[in-house]
Amino acid sequence: MESAWLFSLLFILFSTPGKADGIVPQLQDGPMAKTQFGPVKGIYTDEAAIFFGLPFGMPPVGDMYMRWKPPQPFNTPWSPQTYNATVPRPGCWQTTCEFLPDVRQEFGCPRDNKFSEDCLHLNIFTPLPFNPTEKLPVALWFPGKRYRYGAATDLVLDGRFLANKTRSVVVTTNYRLGALGFLVAGEGEGAATGSYGTLDQIAAMRWVQSNIESFGGDKDQVTIMGQSSGADSVALHLIAENTEHLFKQAVMMSIPFISHKTRSEALQL
Repeated sequence: MESAWLFSLLFILFSTPGKADGIVPQLQDGPMAKTQFGPVKGIYTDEAAIFFGLPFGMPPVGDMYMRWKPPQPFNTPWSPQTYNATVPRPGCWQTTCEFLPDVRQEFGCPRDNKFSEDCLHLNIFTPLPFNPTEKLPVALWFPGKRYRYGAATDLVLDGRFLANKTRSVVVTTNYRLGALGFLVAGEGEGAATGSYGTLDQIAAMRWVQSNIESFGGDKDQVTIMGQSSGADSVALHLIAENTEHLFKQAVMMSIPFISHKTRSEALQL
């Protein structure tokens, strides 16, 4: 009953009947914003200006130097070129969506069921008319289900309607999930020590602090939000010592207290 109620609330917040499928630009030329890395081009819809797939971390792929390591801040300017933010990027890898398609909607799988380890991207939804000089409140949403599923491109979390109805800037972000995000396999240098997904969230919050004003958002009015493991993530950031300056308010849309194991307990599994 609780899960059904929460899903209904999320649907009301993030969607409107009859508008949740394709994205059809209103104008040939989309909205333009200028980040610290260069200009970004998004798309217009009837409800909002949208910027898809903005990178906040370097791709955690390739050799073992990047996989099972803390995220590295994105540091590759594309200026004077313009970044194409008109196309949704893949979600982080989650095996259930790939092999059990019947549960894709329940677990909030990525749009088009596309996955990649190169997934440290976020989406930004701003109300119309798009005005990058405004200072609107910001809602940063952490998707999630048991730290194993969820994606910034989940259609249930399409933030255009919430941005339009509340005149706020909505941000949805990916973070590494499952073994790639939380595996603990040892201690010391070179070992997988876990919590990389949580560190990805912190990297996304830092990116928002540095860039959201280019999209009409107020970096001093950031609310972090989440449900299920997203709510648990919000609770962790509330008690962490190194994130309090990255947001002002928090909303947990479900009981946030998931049973965690200590590092020594995880190593015994």
